[in-house]
Amino acid sequence: MVVYETLLIGALGAVLGVALAVVLLAAFTGVLLASVWPVAVLVAAGGMVLTAVASVLPLVAVRRLPTAALLGE
Repeated sequence: MVVYETLLIGALGAVLGVALAVVLLAAFTGVLLASVWPVAVLVAAGGMVLTAVASVLPLVAVRRLPTAALLGE
């Protein structure tokens, strides 16, 4: 469930970031090439994967902790 939540957060951030980048690119250059869209999709997918991978390490570390003993202190 944690990975799904991070994928959702990663998707939101990646889509908003790519959308902003495409808008700024079109504003600065005055033209929007068709070759921008495949790159934008790859960047958004890469952001989602990076977010999911970054969430796995803390998740594994938390599962190894003796949670009951830590909460009892």
